[in-house]
Amino acid sequence: MRSERDLLKKEITIVAYAGEDAANSKIPLVVNDYLGDNNLAAHLIGISIRDDDFDFFIKNLKNSKVEVTVFAEEFQKRAAEGLGAEGFLIAAFKKGDRFVLVTEDEPLLIDDKRAVLIVEKILKERKK
Repeated sequence: MRSERDLLKKEITIVAYAGEDAANSKIPLVVNDYLGDNNLAAHLIGISIRDDDFDFFIKNLKNSKVEVTVFAEEFQKRAAEGLGAEGFLIAAFKKGDRFVLVTEDEPLLIDDKRAVLIVEKILKERKK
């Protein structure tokens, strides 16, 4: 487990898990334990979004402080539509001056194991 001081470092990547009940999910706990145990400079926060606030969230995503967003299954189709992508948006992340969208042809259930894999893969991609 990382200390609060480690979380205040400027080089840490803020990752959001966005879903209807994401703030109460165990996913951030599991992912953050993994990130800390593997000395990865990222921290995942769960962001619960009400259905009627989702469009505002998507509209402001590119300009937020969040570097990576992983979408819960219930928002993957709307996220893709809101950002002009085909299919289901699993994740979106900033890489330099680009905003990269990760899509699938079908919705993807995000559990703690899958969230770890997605976050780890995106962190590696952002370093390239």
